[in-house]
Amino acid sequence: ARQWAPLRSPLMAALLASRQAQAKTRGIELALTDDSRIDTGFVCGPEEITVVGNLVSNAIEAAHDSVDVFLRGDAEGLD
Repeated sequence: ARQWAPLRSPLMAALLASRQAQAKTRGIELALTDDSRIDTGFVCGPEEITVVGNLVSNAIEAAHDSVDVFLRGDAEGLD
């Protein structure tokens, strides 16, 4: 979806789309912040997927109505 386009990582976009579906079942709105971006040099490995997936899932469980996700990454990794 267009919402995840700034990530430039199909794997990270798919992860967040799945977490968005998880949030929706709980009545939580999940959105990517406007200043999020992942440059094309970013390599999305299993560690990054696990960490981001767990953090977003935990945020969804703790949220009352919405979760804003901020991600920034480049060839050096995630910030």
